[in-house]
Amino acid sequence: MPARIRGRWPPLVAGSAFLLACLAARLCCTADEQQSRLIGHAFGAECAFRLRFGIPCPNCGMTRAVIVALHGEWLRAWRIAPGGPALVAGTLASAATLIALGIVRMRGGAPLVAKAGRQAPRIVYLCAALVLIIWFAGWIGAVAHALAAR
Repeated sequence: MPARIRGRWPPLVAGSAFLLACLAARLCCTADEQQSRLIGHAFGAECAFRLRFGIPCPNCGMTRAVIVALHGEWLRAWRIAPGGPALVAGTLASAATLIALGIVRMRGGAPLVAKAGRQAPRIVYLCAALVLIIWFAGWIGAVAHALAAR
């Protein structure tokens, strides 16, 4: 059974922090298929796993895909790494769920508050599970593509 999230302010603060982190990354970072940039300066390094074994690691492309998704280019981000847009979507859905929970606790009646308190953790866990499944499936696809190209 999922843990309960207690209090009014913690879910509001956590949800708002998720949204602010996404906004900050969107404002400060840009990316394309080749590199990521923070305030115009390229960052990142060549993947040591890919250099050593000739296949992508589970995180290859994730930073670029997240940044591209934050800029609203979901399909392009999906092509870079499916886990990136899934992570952004899961983060935004979790943030909305937590903010809604905080608002319900401030304004709702006892039955609604109890129901929201039970459902919110389930939604957040479901988002996390879907992100992990998509991320892993995307990595398996990238590995299969790299092996087929050999």
